[in-house]
Amino acid sequence: MTLTAVVVMAILIVPVASADQPTLASRGIEAAFMTGGKTVADAAAPDGEVLILKAGSAEATVLDTVAAHAIAVTASTSCRHAVMRLRVGAGLPTMIRVRGSSWRVLTVSAPITAGSHRISLRLIHAPGGCRSVRLDRIDVMPSHDRVRLGAALRTSATSDGVYRQAFLDNFDSLTPENELKMETTEPQQGRFDFSAADSLVTIAVGAGKAVRGHALVYGDQLPAWVTHPLVPAGPGCRVEASQPCKPDAPGGAPSLRRA
Repeated sequence: MTLTAVVVMAILIVPVASADQPTLASRGIEAAFMTGGKTVADAAAPDGEVLILKAGSAEATVLDTVAAHAIAVTASTSCRHAVMRLRVGAGLPTMIRVRGSSWRVLTVSAPITAGSHRISLRLIHAPGGCRSVRLDRIDVMPSHDRVRLGAALRTSATSDGVYRQAFLDNFDSLTPENELKMETTEPQQGRFDFSAADSLVTIAVGAGKAVRGHALVYGDQLPAWVTHPLVPAGPGCRVEASQPCKPDAPGGAPSLRRA
């Protein structure tokens, strides 16, 4: 499977994650946001009630939970797409994109410790005449229930914000796709270059992700000086080892010969 396929799968699968994934502190949106009469009945919603989050408005709640690694928000919108900003306490905000009227479980990486945490949501973008998002529930996903996942990344695509965010939101470890293979790290014998790998490690470490090295020797991606070494074959004569070699002619000058 190519890296492009992995990333596309991540983008397509994560927003529609199964509602039966391990959760704790699951609750209807009315209880979670403690908004009283702000919720309205909605028979199509998983919990039967929704909170309407309008453009520019924000709602917040306090959740008591064990240590968790992610927060899942069940939402839908009549917009082609909308963007919410989720914040845990005074931490950095995370953007959540909502697409379409079907209910989707939108999971974002949000490592939190055990205890009480203020969770806030603000609708910051809804194009055209569409001005709201429907929220059904909010869940936290305990750390002890998770399956850790890794993904391969390449430096040439990390400038793509969607690609990069898909990794940061949904994976725990980074594996350089090509940047640690020998053709990249030692393209010429004795001359090493780890700059591409360093850029990926910087992304991973900055986001608290693990790094898995891959691969010191990989048959399809070795440098030319390994696969086609220049071998001395006589005075002033050199030939690539991939070329056919002939035995020395009897009584003649040495011909090209593999080492």
